[in-house]
Amino acid sequence: RLEEQRWYRKIDQAGRATYRRSGRTLVQGLIRSQTLDEKAAEAEARVVGVDYANNGRRFGLTALEAVQAFLFFRNVLQEAAYHSYESAAIQSPHAWGDMFRNINRYTDRILVTIIETYQAYERGDNGNGK
Repeated sequence: RLEEQRWYRKIDQAGRATYRRSGRTLVQGLIRSQTLDEKAAEAEARVVGVDYANNGRRFGLTALEAVQAFLFFRNVLQEAAYHSYESAAIQSPHAWGDMFRNINRYTDRILVTIIETYQAYERGDNGNGK
């Protein structure tokens, strides 16, 4: 499905490798966020969001395309998490609810930061996301 994405076709091989690394960073950050306090987890998510936005701009993606790219990878991450819970036969609604909330909280912060960073660039604020 990745090759079918319009935004993906705009990115050269080096850019694709960069996005793969960003995807790994996303997963690692989500895992780390589970052990951090809320403020530290938010800071971690902001770093990932700025990175995604900077990569998107570097590779000529519009803000919409950068969001679409992030959502694509977020959906892959969610599917992997759901599959691992199903494979482990986790039955607890509480555990599933915690997983949903944690993923959503972390990835929502990244998504907002991507948009904020693109807007900062548009204002001439050097894309610092603030």
